[in-house]
Amino acid sequence: MSFIRFYHRVEYHDMNQDGRKDIVTCRTHVSRKTLSQLVWLQPKDVNDPLGPWEANVLSQDCDVYFRIRDLDGDGIPEIVAAQFFKKQLNLLYTDHPDGRWDMPQHIHTRVIDSNMGAAYDVMVRMPFMMCILESTKLTLFFETAARSMTSTWMESWI
Repeated sequence: MSFIRFYHRVEYHDMNQDGRKDIVTCRTHVSRKTLSQLVWLQPKDVNDPLGPWEANVLSQDCDVYFRIRDLDGDGIPEIVAAQFFKKQLNLLYTDHPDGRWDMPQHIHTRVIDSNMGAAYDVMVRMPFMMCILESTKLTLFFETAARSMTSTWMESWI
């Protein structure tokens, strides 16, 4: 049986608040069943960046496109993940007071849209999130309430 395994998109962010930028990326394994993860990578030995690296799984709900942005203005960034294979838009956030992403019990996922079609990219310019979808459609999501992780998002096709 053949399969395809790949990493897609990279952003740099200090995920564990140790003062060093970590690599954040999506990885996908496509075979009969698609397995996807949002991971952050750090060297096992911070003094040896050419040595082995450790992958820390943030979510099983990110396959290709994501952006790290502070959506609610609290100084702690959230992650917007537009999925090609699962065809949905997710918002990931941490409720850790220091903004740490290395404690799974503080990481939460909220589905913004589970019916949007295959995403080809996601862009974030608050107060909007934009997803470029299959067939060159552009969907614009905007908040309808005060900025919070529980606010309502409205969808508008452009």
